[in-house]
Amino acid sequence: FKNGSLTRERIRDTAAGGLWQLFNELLDSTPRGNFGNMAIYLDSKEILPALIGDYRFNKGDEKISRYSSKEVEVRALVEGQFLSRRAFAEDFGFVI
Repeated sequence: FKNGSLTRERIRDTAAGGLWQLFNELLDSTPRGNFGNMAIYLDSKEILPALIGDYRFNKGDEKISRYSSKEVEVRALVEGQFLSRRAFAEDFGFVI
């Protein structure tokens, strides 16, 4: 996956000033499900999807340009990456 650790580091740098400890605190301060907010961050083109950019959605499934807090941004990144990996694994027949 091209959009793994380097993408996490980019969001860490912008949301947590480059500090993993603060990144973790921001993540821990939001509930699983992130209040319905979700995002996909693609710094480099993958085979699928062949897109680049940050795609953020609110709980109403509306595309938005930014989140109102760093906490929501961090949680959206982590949960989006997990969901992407899960979908990929399920496409290959893994039962999760």
